[in-house]
Amino acid sequence: PTASGHNVYIAYNVGTTLYIVASRNTSGAFTFGSAVEVTSGTRTPSSAVGAVSLDGTLYVAYRGSLGLNGYWVTCARSDDEAASFSLPVEIAYTEPFSIPSSSRGLQADVSIAVDNCNASSTVGRVYVAYAAANYTADCDIAVCQSSNKGTTWSLPSVVHKTSDNSQFHPAIDVD
Repeated sequence: PTASGHNVYIAYNVGTTLYIVASRNTSGAFTFGSAVEVTSGTRTPSSAVGAVSLDGTLYVAYRGSLGLNGYWVTCARSDDEAASFSLPVEIAYTEPFSIPSSSRGLQADVSIAVDNCNASSTVGRVYVAYAAANYTADCDIAVCQSSNKGTTWSLPSVVHKTSDNSQFHPAIDVD
């Protein structure tokens, strides 16, 4: 819940510079206001995903490409219903995949979730899952968490690293 009601947020890339922007909808209809830049810079951002906490904080996680040198999994936060965003925080680095992404369509997808259970001792904790090539000979899913609104993040926890096969396209949620 937010001060102004139910908002619908959409993060997306724009043009060749691939900025990520977010819009909010406060009217209940699908008419959106002006887009607000979440991030720009030398790293090409893509695969943006969002999550909202009980207090209305909006988190946007994405991967920032370093070209052939891998990706940074990154998160920015808005405390004012997408009117502005914090500087992006780099959560974790992932090396380039050993399987060429152009031939298999594989990318370092990210997923984000917030613990919104009032009865939980971890209410407000933010979780980001992503595909990574850092931990074994294949790609694995890793998860990082933040207990301080995305200011700092835990070291990655590898979800599954005992298989000879790669894991991709994580989805995360909290109940």
